[in-house]
Amino acid sequence: MLTRIVDLMTLANSRYVKSVEPHLWRLLQFPLGHILISKFPKRAMDTLTTAVSRLQQRSNVVSMLENHCDELIVAQIGGITRTFFDNSKQLVRFNTHDWRSGADSEDSSEYVHIKEGTSLPWEDNYFDVVVSRHVLEHISNPIAAINEWTRILKPGAYLYISVPDRRKTTERRRTLTSIEHFIEDFKNNVPEFDVSHEHEIRQTGVVIIQHDKYENPYIHYHTFEAKTLNKLLMYVGLKLVQLTVADQSLFRYQPWDLIVLAQKSPSVHKSSVIESYGLDMK
Repeated sequence: MLTRIVDLMTLANSRYVKSVEPHLWRLLQFPLGHILISKFPKRAMDTLTTAVSRLQQRSNVVSMLENHCDELIVAQIGGITRTFFDNSKQLVRFNTHDWRSGADSEDSSEYVHIKEGTSLPWEDNYFDVVVSRHVLEHISNPIAAINEWTRILKPGAYLYISVPDRRKTTERRRTLTSIEHFIEDFKNNVPEFDVSHEHEIRQTGVVIIQHDKYENPYIHYHTFEAKTLNKLLMYVGLKLVQLTVADQSLFRYQPWDLIVLAQKSPSVHKSSVIESYGLDMK
């Protein structure tokens, strides 16, 4: 487990920012997978509110974001993306020649933690919103990850997840990952950098180099469709608020997303047993 602390540039108007890298992978030559924790600046919360509104979520969710933007503590699982910050690539300047060496920063008033994302260093019931954008497909044990993200959510708080829709990407050539498969990985405590899915991954034409995920940051361990994503959320005890299958009218440049907003139960979160939900396993 890598625990080295590196610097993070100060975000304008943000009261405090921390970041955690749950597993080491990169996208567009920038290490992603860290968690951005912030009392969001107003402009960032406006962006999140707009995104939720476009997904036609329940009005009480939008109201919560609008009325409490100075109080919410939000964890963004994944990179510091343009979803919330217009100039996100300038917020953290990583050494792209050797990205594991860390980040370069001109302002070290805030910092980045690099840790394991299925064992986060925050107490239970800490965050108001957790956002995960295109991270879950890169994790070998999704249930373990969602369990951990749910643990750090306050009772009644919200989890926003987006993943690629298998039917709309090159992954349509792969077999849909079943809920049984996800549960088996969870019960077997499948570790990060697991290579048991190599045969499936090769079906998409991705070349595995020395079984080294550090050199293969784009690997998708699993495939998702709406029905399996919904069952995953039910398995960990989350209530589905909205599930949206994106199209070009919603996201012009990424019309392949599955987007869900789920809510943690007001009671204390505990991992659920799938039989208790009477899920159709077919």
